[in-house]
Amino acid sequence: VLKGLGEAKPTSRPIAVLSRTNAGLGTVEVGLLKAHIPYVVSRGCGFFGRREVKAALAYLRLAFNLGITDEVVRVAASTPPKYLGRKFSEAVAEQLARGLAPVAAIDKAGSFSSRWEDGADELATAVEAVAKETDLASAVQRVVLTLRSAFEGRQEGSGDDSRVENLIVLTQIAAGFASAAELLEYAEQGGKAKEANGLAAVVTLSTVHGFKGLE
Repeated sequence: VLKGLGEAKPTSRPIAVLSRTNAGLGTVEVGLLKAHIPYVVSRGCGFFGRREVKAALAYLRLAFNLGITDEVVRVAASTPPKYLGRKFSEAVAEQLARGLAPVAAIDKAGSFSSRWEDGADELATAVEAVAKETDLASAVQRVVLTLRSAFEGRQEGSGDDSRVENLIVLTQIAAGFASAAELLEYAEQGGKAKEANGLAAVVTLSTVHGFKGLE
């Protein structure tokens, strides 16, 4: 399918790829990115922009010290909720700027307030466990184990879409990358794809439910 899409001419009629769930669009989205095929996601954010996927990627950034920002710390600290807040994220970022490794920075920031101690310890332990994994696939699986309790049994969005299912798809996607840095780079491209491709896109990704009324 992707080979055929790659050979499509700019003047080709629009092409739609439909899936029963949002999670099912994830592997297609990565394939389109790798093949440099322009696309848009209909009525929703792309796979890498989904809350649970962003949280998983935030844990990977912390574990492997890749592009950590206040936002990355905040997202990881709030999934599952640890009630740490913006000031804690800023404190971690300050410690990182001083040269501390992520786990040490989290521990140090947690020592600044008794309200942060337990949450910071939980976050540092989770991040350290991911960092100890010897390959990307295992690291992502470890992240999923950490996060799935926050989403287990929850159904959000349309149809039977599941945030846990999206996390499982992420583990499948990660198998195609050699390192966390490579996966994160593609994820960043995916997050910008909707804006970057704009009206030039020849492929529209949508769930069957979301496509209703667009025929």
